Amino acid sequence: ARLITPARLKAAIGYWTVTPDNYVIDEGTSGDWRYRKWNSGKIEAWYEGSVTCSTTTARGNVYTSTYSLAIPSDIGFTSAPYLIIGNNGNTNNVIGIDGEASSATDISGYVWRPQSSTNTLTVQTRIYAWTD
Repeated sequence: ARLITPARLKAAIGYWTVTPDNYVIDEGTSGDWRYRKWNSGKIEAWYEGSVTCSTTTARGNVYTSTYSLAIPSDIGFTSAPYLIIGNNGNTNNVIGIDGEASSATDISGYVWRPQSSTNTLTVQTRIYAWTD
C-alpha cells in the first residue's frame, strides 16, 4: 500500500489547482448601484431604484417623457457602458423605458405610458451596465 505523504498530497493538490484567466478583484455598492470589477478590466453594475418624470409629450398613441440618471463615478467606468434597462413591474402604467449612456457617469432616456400626466411619476427601474 502506498501512503499519502504530505509531499504527495501537496503535489496532487498542485496538479489539480487551476488559475482562472479572469476573476473578481473588487465588488461593492454605491447608492442604489451594485458593481463588480474583473481583473480583465471588465466592469459590471446593477441599478435597482427609480427615475422620475412626467409624461406629457404625445407620440402617436402614447405619451413620453425624458429622464436622466447618474452613474456614481466610484464604480469606475472610464467610458459610456452598454446598458439593458427595464421597468420593474407596471409602475404608474408605464409600458416602456429605454436609455443610453452618454458618458461614463450619465444615462438619459425615455419613459412611455398610455396616458398623459403632468404629475411627477416615480418609475421603478432596473439597469444592467457593463464594459468589455
